[in-house]
Amino acid sequence: MTVKQRQHLLGYLGYYEDSADGDWGRYSRDACIAFQKAMGIRADGVGGPETDAALKRAVAEDRLKAMPQIESFWKHIAFFTREEFKCKCAGRYCGGYPAEMREGVVRIAEAARQHFGRPGYVVSGLRCPEWNRIQGGVENSQHMYGEAVDLAIEGVTADALLAFIQTQPHRYAYKINETNVHVDIPKGER
Repeated sequence: MTVKQRQHLLGYLGYYEDSADGDWGRYSRDACIAFQKAMGIRADGVGGPETDAALKRAVAEDRLKAMPQIESFWKHIAFFTREEFKCKCAGRYCGGYPAEMREGVVRIAEAARQHFGRPGYVVSGLRCPEWNRIQGGVENSQHMYGEAVDLAIEGVTADALLAFIQTQPHRYAYKINETNVHVDIPKGER
């Protein structure tokens, strides 16, 4: 697990409030220690295998409270569920949630589904590092941080979907094939 992923997960669980910048400084260590104590594991502030496993478990099982803004945005998503965005490794490498989906990218998917009035499908949402590698994703894929989604809308071509997505606030979008479009938001944007 990368430092950024640990920071995102600690943030999702309510322990880390700073930006996920990939620098394991004082705030990251303090958040990690608080989490480790809550989980009853060695509280050394280091993100090792035991801590990583506990983070994955805590997020996947929703054993700890999520940050209120994350809980509240899902309440306003009508056409998708959090479950649809989980890592598709089927539990082989992670608990399904190596990070939390960012509201901005979920809202773009929601807007596309609403615009076309047809079922939408998350082809690829979250990816743990191992699943990302297997899928041929770039090393720093935004899928690993909840900042990207590959999306399809039933009966809608990728060209039409891409044209709509380009009207939405986003960092980058492109056609994957004749039905699927990739979209991501700026790093660190909610």
